[in-house]
Amino acid sequence: MNQNLIDAVLEPDKKEAVKTAIITARENLNFLISLNPAQRSDLLKAGNTYFPFVELAQFPQVVSPLFDAEGFQKDKTLLEKLSSIHTLVSSLNEALDDTMMALRSDLFVAALDFYGSVQQNKDKVPGLDTRYAEMQEFFKRGKRKTPPIS
Repeated sequence: MNQNLIDAVLEPDKKEAVKTAIITARENLNFLISLNPAQRSDLLKAGNTYFPFVELAQFPQVVSPLFDAEGFQKDKTLLEKLSSIHTLVSSLNEALDDTMMALRSDLFVAALDFYGSVQQNKDKVPGLDTRYAEMQEFFKRGKRKTPPIS
């Protein structure tokens, strides 16, 4: 089996340039926060379905003096600006995830190929039987527990 979905090299200078760009982006977005799972769960969420509701929350004649109209507008403007950045970063993250998945697959297919060669030659090359035993451990099936008799 031959598979080579990714055939590329990331030069050290390019890797450092990308890391520097990401660090710079993070520094420029120094207000970003991280929520733990409980905090994320507790938030009211205005996804695509309810965000138009937020858009309707603008009618100066009925705004209570307690309503922070300036803060509302500031948050809305920030969300609009971050949306285009989010789209770019999400696209980059998806491409990174897909590339890493393809690389792992390429490596696993190659390792399986290698394992086949080791199986065929384990008795012919000194020490290869040890490598075969190590690799074979990954393919041993665990003993199935028998269900209790009722």
